[in-house]
Amino acid sequence: MDRIFFLIGALSAFVGVAAGAFGAHGLKERLSAEMLARANELKREGIFGNAFVFYSERMDTLWILSSAEFIAHSHQNKTGINSGRRTIWFNGKNTKAQTEHTKPQFEKFIAKNFQRLLHEDPDATPALLPLLP
Repeated sequence: MDRIFFLIGALSAFVGVAAGAFGAHGLKERLSAEMLARANELKREGIFGNAFVFYSERMDTLWILSSAEFIAHSHQNKTGINSGRRTIWFNGKNTKAQTEHTKPQFEKFIAKNFQRLLHEDPDATPALLPLLP
């Protein structure tokens, strides 16, 4: 019985790797030049490539930060398992009332939709420049 599951797992892994290779290499020749050009244009414009989107289900809140804003407002962990990685805490707690709220410095990043990704250039904000390393 174990042998059957092992063979099924090995076959599934093989099919997964083959499908991934086809997706990465085989589709490149099947996409039109216009589609590839548009994908490269989106990369150059930074759309969907330079933003961090955070969502808290508990607070039902969405925050959108550019890469520069994230670096400016996050903390780099110095020790432990996450050493070198960045951490950001959007929420504060009122222990007496047992409620959570967005910290005041992060209220400007609250988003109702994704329009900020499409219509703003948050990295061009002059107020951000003193915060950057």
